[in-house]
Amino acid sequence: LDGVLETWGVERLANIFREHSVGATFFVDVYESSLWGEEPLSTICRLLKNQGMDVQLHTHPGWRMDSRDSLQLRLVKKSKSFVSSDYDMMTKLSLREQTRVISDGADLLESWTGVRPVLHRSGGYAVNPDTIAALAQNGFVGDFSSHWDHPNCELNWTKNAVTFRDGIVEVPVSVFKYEPLPWFHTDRLSKTMKTDLNSCSLRALNCFVNQAQQLDLRVMTLFLHSYSLVRSNRDFSSLAPDYLAEERLHAFLEGIAARPDVRVVSAARVQR
Repeated sequence: LDGVLETWGVERLANIFREHSVGATFFVDVYESSLWGEEPLSTICRLLKNQGMDVQLHTHPGWRMDSRDSLQLRLVKKSKSFVSSDYDMMTKLSLREQTRVISDGADLLESWTGVRPVLHRSGGYAVNPDTIAALAQNGFVGDFSSHWDHPNCELNWTKNAVTFRDGIVEVPVSVFKYEPLPWFHTDRLSKTMKTDLNSCSLRALNCFVNQAQQLDLRVMTLFLHSYSLVRSNRDFSSLAPDYLAEERLHAFLEGIAARPDVRVVSAARVQR
């Protein structure tokens, strides 16, 4: 099973996107190389580029401690964090520190792919005005970190609409009000959700697309992680392919392909 699961991460996602002839952007956290080494991360980046995928920068500057981590893993994370593990989010860093983290991350990604990244997503939606300034100083053109009303996000420029400010195009995580019983309107049942493959049903994702059309939104993001097609228990000691998530992704992409008014593009295409 472990051998099978190796292909259920970014490789399987890339294959699915290629199967449906759509572009996708993979924001890669290069700072994980401080723990795993550069070779595994550079191999992943080369695989994605060879599959025609767009590879851009994801920033988790320091290893985030997890209550599910063993004591040994906590010690390893602390000793091998890119910056101190106390600074696990960009918003905990100064402008100077964020500028260095983005510069060093862009250098690493360029050394692995041959292409310098120009788009960014901050881990945990941790973005503030200093992040935007640091991106602009490093020649970036777009950011995909903002999440409306999220406690980690200090940059609520826009709820869903793409906006341009301080030299950076901001593309927020798409959030919509979902009503499980649309014929029975009540705030008690409705909730605000992001368009995430794992937290949304196929019906909810399609509902969000229709709402975007009604609100005249030009861009909606589909949010995934490298582990979106993998099921696990709380401490990650048991892993298995998530066939339902895979089926949902296929069905969503097939449904979008049948709509002449919607198309799927990579984040790089959004900037054009």
